[in-house]
Amino acid sequence: MLFLNFCANIDIWFDDSIQTGSNWSIAISDAIQTSHMTICLVSSNFLNSEFIRKREIPAIQARQLEGMIVFPVLIESCLWHLIDWFKDMQVFPKDNLSLDEFDQKEQNKRLMEIVSEISCLLKGES
Repeated sequence: MLFLNFCANIDIWFDDSIQTGSNWSIAISDAIQTSHMTICLVSSNFLNSEFIRKREIPAIQARQLEGMIVFPVLIESCLWHLIDWFKDMQVFPKDNLSLDEFDQKEQNKRLMEIVSEISCLLKGES
């Protein structure tokens, strides 16, 4: 959790944060509505999820129009480029190769690049 160590003022939320008994659909919707950035870990499972396609992505797109940063990360080889929303968006890694295509050393390097780029985006740098 290197990212958490140097960005102590950033709250990170993911669906494991939903407490037992909570309405997970409402919790996810609330998280999207209050986020300044969404990191999409793009994989076949992500793209094949009906809930993500029909509920999360439209909500994220609406927030993106309001200025929320969307940071898609290709974590495995998949057909992401066939999705209209992604095909016109810069994804990470910028060479459009997914992280699973790299050996461990290169994956670590790319993950550090992700952290660096996210840090710059959150600080308002380019």
